[in-house]
Amino acid sequence: MFVNVLLIAVVLAAGLYGYYLVSRLDNWAAGEKEQNLKEEEAQSGEACAILFGSGRQIRQLEGWVENYGLVPIVIDEVSLQREWTNIRLVIAASPSDEDNLSICHLIQKMYHTKQAYGICNDQINYIMYKRFHIHVLDEKTEITQQLELLFRRNEAGIA
Repeated sequence: MFVNVLLIAVVLAAGLYGYYLVSRLDNWAAGEKEQNLKEEEAQSGEACAILFGSGRQIRQLEGWVENYGLVPIVIDEVSLQREWTNIRLVIAASPSDEDNLSICHLIQKMYHTKQAYGICNDQINYIMYKRFHIHVLDEKTEITQQLELLFRRNEAGIA
């Protein structure tokens, strides 16, 4: 009797774990499909923004970028595609200054993007950000608020 109960518990646990794995796989596939759709939109000529990094900040930035009428393209590693067109801005929010500088500078050169924003994690690298004309964001302050202020300042300078 005890062996049968133990066997049922093992089978039930294996079934639940299998269900968990399948649901995670479905979530991953849905995320990949959404990312592919966004990249196709980027190739169609709509105004786009490259968001580099991962985590909570990137999810907030996605919503902020969409509010400005741009299609967000989220990448979590330094990779570019020649098919991307009409890239308006790049925001690099990873914990690595080297990656942030690399992605901002590459996108500026390849896509002739004027607006590049990056989080400077180490003040030693601040001069490099300025040399490459990358607006420095402070990771301690809300990034979307900093971007709002920078955008308003740019609009005031244009008017």
